[in-house]
Amino acid sequence: MKDTKITEEAPFTCEECGAVNTDHDSCEYVGGKLLCESCMEYFLDHAPRVLECDAGVGVDETEPYYWISGYGWHPYDLPERFPYDDVTYKRIDGWRGYNEPSVKAGFTLLDGWTTGYIDSTVGRKHLVNDFLQMIQKPELCPCNLWVYTAQTSNIFSLGIGIAFKTTDAALLDEWLRDHLSCDLVNLQSALS
Repeated sequence: MKDTKITEEAPFTCEECGAVNTDHDSCEYVGGKLLCESCMEYFLDHAPRVLECDAGVGVDETEPYYWISGYGWHPYDLPERFPYDDVTYKRIDGWRGYNEPSVKAGFTLLDGWTTGYIDSTVGRKHLVNDFLQMIQKPELCPCNLWVYTAQTSNIFSLGIGIAFKTTDAALLDEWLRDHLSCDLVNLQSALS
């Protein structure tokens, strides 16, 4: 009879909560640090998220990227074309704030917010929501876009970032004129 060697993996301590774990299958590396399953679930439920939209493909919801505050992007093996660099929390006061993304050189970022509760004071948000709906359709997405979404301290608002290669600005501007009767300046204004 052949000997079977039983090996035990060494326990690890979650970088976030300090819990000692022995189940390495339930942990995740983020920014080179191990996080336990419950911390990852919490982070993923609340983390800013990025989805890629591409011409002829539309939105790829199977591969979201998450910003895990203090640890970096997850999964950490980002494609070279990924435009976002960092996310910074901007505090408005003691209770309120929002996450602000930044992009790498060679990319342009339109950012702001939108809401599903559009009234006469924020009618401009119809343009943002129409744009976000249209680019989900493969036949309507004009170029490679990366859409960032994040919770804000206002439960009715969603932080939005739209990143694209700066070299695609003219193409996107023309598409906006043809499909939404606006341009990049109008879209940025609607996001503000």
